Amino acid sequence: MVKRSENGSCQDRKHYFFKIMLPGLPTQQLRIPPNFTRHISKRAAGRAILEDRKGYRWFVKLKQTSSGIYLGEGWQDFLVDHSILDNEFLLFRYDGNLIFNVKIFGKNGCERDASTFTLKTDQVSTFSNRREKGTSPSRNHVACACACACASPSLSKVCRDDPGKHLESRKRLATEEEKIRVQEAAESFISKFPYFKRRLNASNVYVGFVLHVPKWFAKSHLPPCKTKIILNNSTGESWVVNLLFIRGAHALCGGWPAFVRENKLEEGDICIFELVGNLEMQVHIFRLFEEGKHVDD
Repeated sequence: MVKRSENGSCQDRKHYFFKIMLPGLPTQQLRIPPNFTRHISKRAAGRAILEDRKGYRWFVKLKQTSSGIYLGEGWQDFLVDHSILDNEFLLFRYDGNLIFNVKIFGKNGCERDASTFTLKTDQVSTFSNRREKGTSPSRNHVACACACACASPSLSKVCRDDPGKHLESRKRLATEEEKIRVQEAAESFISKFPYFKRRLNASNVYVGFVLHVPKWFAKSHLPPCKTKIILNNSTGESWVVNLLFIRGAHALCGGWPAFVRENKLEEGDICIFELVGNLEMQVHIFRLFEEGKHVDD
């Protein structure tokens, strides 16, 4: 049905498609339904934008092959950042100009609120047991492995001192100007050292406390094993953080909650992790809210 405006003219109707995240579905890319691609420019290439319910954006490489159009590089980051579980339902609304608004629905049929998502150790995906050779690990496997490992008494004191309890956000909703400001500030960063950038979400700083390291970065610069890494902030303070390696994927876990808490990180902040030494990173923090302006009155 086409909605009519008050003057009787027809407004452009939005176009939608959905995906059910079935166990075994590859996580490196997502194929856009062939019948939907007629709504996208035939010259589709470059960077698409995925926007979640809070207005945060992920840049994803859009690639076109003989078999169709895919959301490629960056898609896996979107999955991990939103802790997408097997059998959850994603609804994509195409807003034009390669911008997709994405709504996430849980297995209960209700739209999911990312800010209330809590990792459960029994939410291990069956994907890892059914994956084909050469595919990536489950969307849940690294997150759940971190949650389990950090609860283990065999880990270091740093990990045991981080209970991973739920932290409450003290921030208000961000304005569009604030989102643009922090994005532009982070994009202006340059360095002679290798680095990667992450926009923090709820599962990074409020619940779960897991931060996924991009596979392209880890493959080139990190060892394929569980180890520890040092994170430094701008004032010279340092934290020892567990770097897990689970089925080919890396994630920061034990020690990361302390870094989050003591540096007062919030959802929407952007962190740049700059590799300045052997297993040592300088973390550059670009805050969504300016100091003193992010607490509700």
